[in-house]
Amino acid sequence: MNFKDHLLSLLKKIGLTDSEAQCYLIIQKNPELTINELVKKSDLSRAQVYRVFERLQNLNLVTSSSENWRQTLRAASLNGLANRVGLEQRKLRKAELELKRLSNLMEFSKHVQMDDPVEIVTDPEQIAQKAFEVLHGDWDSFLVYGSAERLIDVIGKEPEDEFVRVRRKRGISVDCALTEIGDYAQEFLPTNDRDLRNVRLRIDPELQDSMVYLYDDEAAIWHMDDELGPRAVIVKEPTLVHAYEGMFKALWKN
Repeated sequence: MNFKDHLLSLLKKIGLTDSEAQCYLIIQKNPELTINELVKKSDLSRAQVYRVFERLQNLNLVTSSSENWRQTLRAASLNGLANRVGLEQRKLRKAELELKRLSNLMEFSKHVQMDDPVEIVTDPEQIAQKAFEVLHGDWDSFLVYGSAERLIDVIGKEPEDEFVRVRRKRGISVDCALTEIGDYAQEFLPTNDRDLRNVRLRIDPELQDSMVYLYDDEAAIWHMDDELGPRAVIVKEPTLVHAYEGMFKALWKN
């Protein structure tokens, strides 16, 4: 395959039609081209060239003179195009990972009647607000499982310390199935009795990206993803909450 054909193949792989790819390369090779000249060089009709130009312009692959849109056509550099493709691919990759992460929840919620059985928060300020609402909620019992390290990564140590103070003040103990022993876990283990914490170690590499809170009829998952970053997942639908409770019980009894 020659160089031009290889470029055309790559351009079509990122979604351009054959005509769009051809015109892009013509403009790339002939900067300051006019629409009339593009019509002559492309062997396309004027109407086809207009449609192609509009499409390439909407994709930010081609620009024209601000004084006259038919004049001074310029194509984005291949390097710039590659950077844009890379950015879009990263966005798609994040979307792919998020969809995969939500697939299990979707399986559980197929027959759920609630419109919004799960709330997902990714903005740091909104995560902090959710943490405040959960930690100061009117709950009567608490179960916890997962990684204490991820909890601190997502909500921070100060809110967690405040949560412990609130629990102690209310006299509410917490059963905690800890799946990872890190710096923070080693720090709080010696204070279990004082902080009304009953901990069982259930080391599990598959359950070390989240900390799950189970309180009354809700679940809060504080999750840290290497690519997607921190998120809070608030689950209110009873069927889903029971599923998380089942995971806790399995760990607790193991």
